[in-house]
Amino acid sequence: MNNGKVRIYELSKELNLENKDILDICERLNIAVKSHSSTIAESEAERIKA
Repeated sequence: MNNGKVRIYELSKELNLENKDILDICERLNIAVKSHSSTIAESEAERIKA
């Protein structure tokens, strides 16, 4: 992970989920993303993992 940022597709691979599932979770948590190649902060990634 670089500069405190995580790409959606990397997170989905780590969690064994589809990109769409991660995007849906982001929407529910009000995390602004546009596509599977979007980056989010590590703190936001931790919220998704929880």
